Amino acid sequence: MQRARLSSLALLAGASLWFGGACGRASNEELLAGKACSASSDCIDGYVCDAAAGVCVRPGYVLTSDPDHTRGDGTAGSGGAAGAAPDAGPAPARDAATTPPSWIPISPPPPEFVAREKAAYAVAGDKVLIWGGIDGSGVHLSTGAIYDLSEDSWQLTSVTAGTPSGRVLANAAWTGSQFLVWGGRLNNGSSEFKDGALYDPQTQEWTSTANQMTARSGALTLGYSTQVLIWGGWNKAGAVLDKAVRYSVAGNGWAPASNDLLGKREHAGWAASGSQLFVLGGRSNLGAALDTAALYEMGTNSWSAQPALPSARFGLFAAHDGTQLWVWGGRDDQQALGNGLLLRGTQWAPTASGGEPSARWAPQRQSGWTCNSSDGRFILAGGHDFADTPQRDGGVYDPATDSWAPVPSAAQDHEWGVGVCVEGTVLLWGGTNHGSVTADGERWAP
Repeated sequence: MQRARLSSLALLAGASLWFGGACGRASNEELLAGKACSASSDCIDGYVCDAAAGVCVRPGYVLTSDPDHTRGDGTAGSGGAAGAAPDAGPAPARDAATTPPSWIPISPPPPEFVAREKAAYAVAGDKVLIWGGIDGSGVHLSTGAIYDLSEDSWQLTSVTAGTPSGRVLANAAWTGSQFLVWGGRLNNGSSEFKDGALYDPQTQEWTSTANQMTARSGALTLGYSTQVLIWGGWNKAGAVLDKAVRYSVAGNGWAPASNDLLGKREHAGWAASGSQLFVLGGRSNLGAALDTAALYEMGTNSWSAQPALPSARFGLFAAHDGTQLWVWGGRDDQQALGNGLLLRGTQWAPTASGGEPSARWAPQRQSGWTCNSSDGRFILAGGHDFADTPQRDGGVYDPATDSWAPVPSAAQDHEWGVGVCVEGTVLLWGGTNHGSVTADGERWAP
């Protein structure tokens, strides 16, 4: 069987609504045979229905007019001709230099969901909660919305008695059935918040949570099962905080996380993978670049030291795919960095130095985003150069071939906006663009 390619990104359509909802889906065998479909509910595993071809395809792609098809990762695709021989031979090598040419705008939110920056956000499957923040007039917002990537649609969150008050840089996570929004501060630093609430997307109700002893803004979060870890961040005056706390939905309670090995640091590289949170490098509260790293395991409520980075740096891009830990870029006091490392056992090994993006760093919650692609590659976008100029482009690193492909420039800066990885797609929304608050969003996937 001949194989051809999937071309440009397209708007996603149709997927079952909300989380863990049951609906009839094709089997994997049917999908791999090129399952015919009339709607995306006929597909499984996040695939969507290409209406023109009438078959399930990988999200973010449309089929070309070629008579034979492969997925964008070069493996046998769901868009192949039905009845094709299963022994068609190995897929061709992935061409690292071929990436989609541009970002795709997402649908605009409802008018009630105004442009904002410094919002809280969290991902649950193909949905993204965006809540709070501050608008262009300096009004602190207590409104939110959930964006559905597969439907390219928005749903406003409710405003009830349990909704938190307006604030910036609140922390958010998915608990398995509800979103936790907690902490944050006023933009001028005059007040900070120790309260929060759970939002249930099924009932559209907010339920206030217990207060925590220490307020935190812009912290790192890890949601796993019904637990949420919140680590580091800043107080209302911008002072760097250390240690972590855990929230448990059962019992609506907070408890300190054990044996924190990290100390006070900001602009750390971090990567969440299942029940684990990796924290690498960063800048101490005294302004010193750091090389130490640690891993938190939610199941054992414990930190363990990881191999130190070869050189101290902060503002690293980082990602973990369940097997490999990858870091790239960052900066120190003298320069922005443009090299990368893979952790192999107990040693950091350098990655390819040809074709990578320009040197840059990722200031915490402000700019710089990473994503794991659906085919094992690592994506980085945005960030700042050493002069703190926002960067809009990025790169895709393939550990299988130790090679780079470019990420095109986004249409806007999205500083202090939403930057998340949604099922292998980088999604950017809101924030500021040349100093003006925006309500625009865009997405990109290799």
